[in-house]
Amino acid sequence: MPPKSASGETASGSPAPGGSPAASGAPGSGGPPPGGLTVIAKDVKFNVTKLDAPAGAPFKITFENQDAGTNHDIDILDSTGAKVFNGKDFPGVATQTYDVPQLKAGTYKFECSIHPTLMNGELVAGP
Repeated sequence: MPPKSASGETASGSPAPGGSPAASGAPGSGGPPPGGLTVIAKDVKFNVTKLDAPAGAPFKITFENQDAGTNHDIDILDSTGAKVFNGKDFPGVATQTYDVPQLKAGTYKFECSIHPTLMNGELVAGP
């Protein structure tokens, strides 16, 4: 009998796990804007050291701070070290979504301004 449920032949098979949610990201115009990124802070480290973002279009960064009671943020700096985006810091455990304005094509540094030597990486804005 368990094989029958796996094939979807039962009446309660409609809420089958998986399937549709993966397909919802396929249409380009209906979902979140292109370039939506996710970064996680845990143990005073980012989970990524390289990000790819669109050039010439705003994008979002979903930032999950998993370090309980520790403030983190994400700032983006240009090649001269000037901040082109200053994300507000907040204590974990929490999640915030940053709305990043459009960046010119190029390579940027992203960092936590509170722990810049421990938490940093490279963001490439391109087509």
